[in-house]
Amino acid sequence: MFTISGLFGTKGWASIMMITKTLAIITMLFAMICSSSARSFEKRLEKFVRTTEQKYEKYSKEDWEKSMKEYQAFLDEYKQNYDSFSKEEKDKINQQLGKYSGILLKQGLSKAGVTLQEVIESTSSFMKGLLDSIGALVPSDT
Repeated sequence: MFTISGLFGTKGWASIMMITKTLAIITMLFAMICSSSARSFEKRLEKFVRTTEQKYEKYSKEDWEKSMKEYQAFLDEYKQNYDSFSKEEKDKINQQLGKYSGILLKQGLSKAGVTLQEVIESTSSFMKGLLDSIGALVPSDT
């Protein structure tokens, strides 16, 4: 009868089992490290956005420059490791990136003395004119 231990011998079989266990442990550790770094990135970004949200109204020009550099570093890190994030992690990260963009928009609008309502109204009129000029809006028969 053919057996694995007959093929490799008792010591050979023990070596194969040891190698298999070692590879399994290494794989689990690698998965934990990747997951941990994704959570770490997520938490660091969330803290950065929360801090910005709490303090942005008092930011100087230098503060904004520093903030934008840090934001760019987050974007670069996200791009570099994009494939290692799960869909759920990407959704959470994208939500934080969107939140930061909203803070920038709010800050820019307040500096310009414009309200978000004015922007929406002008954008709506602009889009209507654009679509009308390219024939995207079909006139009604009534």
